[in-house]
Amino acid sequence: MSATRGLLRNIVRECVAAEAGALALPPASAAPKVDPVGHPIDSGVARMSRGALFNIASRAQSLHDRLEDDDHLPEWVRSKLAAMLDDMHEIEDHLGYKLHRQELEN
Repeated sequence: MSATRGLLRNIVRECVAAEAGALALPPASAAPKVDPVGHPIDSGVARMSRGALFNIASRAQSLHDRLEDDDHLPEWVRSKLAAMLDDMHEIEDHLGYKLHRQELEN
């Protein structure tokens, strides 16, 4: 039996909804919600992103609390931290502007 991508997507959505105790998401055939620019809106993505941000913040705070100012960090760690900081700035700039525009429209 061959399953289509849409069928698999619906099965995954139903399983995730059942696990979360939430209502099932609309089927893939339903018209997607779009923002004013026409980009699709998926509230589940924002929920997962918030969870990721919470985990990032928790782990960063834990490392911050355990490190001392005179601890030696290998070059690769310093490089990864610099890259993460740069990535976080880009994300905050993008989302900050998007949220600002939404506030102006409301």
